[in-house]
Order: sequence, then structure tokens, then C-alpha cells
Amino acid sequence: GDWSSDVCSSDLDDWSEAFAGLTELPPGREAVRYVLAEEPVVSTVAVEVEGAAFDDWSWDDEENAVVFDGETTPALGAEVIVSYVSSVSCD
Repeated sequence: GDWSSDVCSSDLDDWSEAFAGLTELPPGREAVRYVLAEEPVVSTVAVEVEGAAFDDWSWDDEENAVVFDGETTPALGAEVIVSYVSSVSCD
């Protein structure tokens, strides 16, 4: 939902409250995309979240990206690792 805080407050304890709202996206947020640096062999794309295999994602060929929809997006700040074999030829 919506949140607000007075960032001009002189009480430093308020800063943690002010920024706490930035770590959460609102319900119904849009998909999050991880655009890959190279074109992968799509069948080799693997995703880990916080060190565990994560299968609840889709592939966007047009954007060359792994996509998490609003319901399956890992928590903000979670370590996400996408590994793959590049389809780029060495020729």
C-alpha cells in the first residue's frame, strides 16, 4: 500500500522507518526482468534465489530476459543468480 514519512525529521530513528517502505513493492507490482548480457541456449538457463534452485520464472526471448511475475518475484535484496550457456559462437 501507500506509505509516507517526513524525511526532514531530525530524529534519526525515523530514517529507518522512512526507508523501510522502499524495500517492499506494492501488491500487484509488475513483472521483474533480469536481462542477460549474452544470448543463452535457453534450455540451459538456471535460476537460484538465496542459493536454492528456483523454477517459478519465465523466459522473454524478445528482451533476452528471465522474468518473475508479481506473485513469484524474489524478495527485494535476495541474491538471484542466473546461469546459462552462451549461444554466441567463437567463430
